[in-house]
Amino acid sequence: MNPNYKIIDYNKCLLIDCPICGSKSFSLVTFRFDLGRLVRCSDCRHVYLNPTISDEILKSIYEQYNETNDETQLMRIIEEWFTSPIGPYQMSLNIIDKEGQSLSGKKVLEIGCGPGRFLSECARRGAIVEGADLSPRAIQLAQKYFNLKILYGSFEDLFEKKYFALATYDYIFIFELIEHVRKPLELLKSVGELLKPKGIVFVSTPNFSSFYTMGKYSPTVSKFQEHLHFFDEKNLADLFRRAGLEVQIRDTGLLSFGDRYKQILAGQPFFQKLWIILRKNEFIYSL
Repeated sequence: MNPNYKIIDYNKCLLIDCPICGSKSFSLVTFRFDLGRLVRCSDCRHVYLNPTISDEILKSIYEQYNETNDETQLMRIIEEWFTSPIGPYQMSLNIIDKEGQSLSGKKVLEIGCGPGRFLSECARRGAIVEGADLSPRAIQLAQKYFNLKILYGSFEDLFEKKYFALATYDYIFIFELIEHVRKPLELLKSVGELLKPKGIVFVSTPNFSSFYTMGKYSPTVSKFQEHLHFFDEKNLADLFRRAGLEVQIRDTGLLSFGDRYKQILAGQPFFQKLWIILRKNEFIYSL
């Protein structure tokens, strides 16, 4: 377990109704590495953490984001994430390019933008950029390395305080964030209010389908203590539709037959020492 993660007594945590449909009925899916219980809603089939983590614990985790004694190494890792051809950043830019679109003059918002590497590329391409993040260190790094002024705070609070103008954004990017928020449906509904009539939102999130092939070795249950929701192709598409958004599946990163058996071998102690788990599967959806 990451030493920065918290020891949580889930017996003292809050039991909640389904964050998507409000149903009180659920069934057990599994327990993740920190003994958090993942359940599936009996009505809408959404998978979520229940009992859930307190706001105080989540805040303490986010405050540790981007904290390091080796800033040069951190920025190198961030650059590797950004330039990865199979990562959501380059894939999103490629989709825009392939559809003959341009970011020049377009208004762009990234929710959970971290130190701002992706936003800096959007700005380089001529976009008018805005970003928000919950990590104080990310705000500092965005200013230092990319001369970006990022809003500090949760999207929900900033939206309620009217920091974002309605129906003005051409593109909104939400990478690896929707699994963190308390109410993902409300987030997407708010995003829909911010987009122009033909605006597009890109979302990436870990693919919970990997749990059904990898079991406890899946990244979706073996790390990421702050994740509150667990999406596969079906329930994420359903979430978009509930929010009134048209959804297009662009990349599900599905495992091949051969990959499945690599995962099985990886579960054996001997092979575990020899083999590193493959990349996290991603989804990218567009409005």
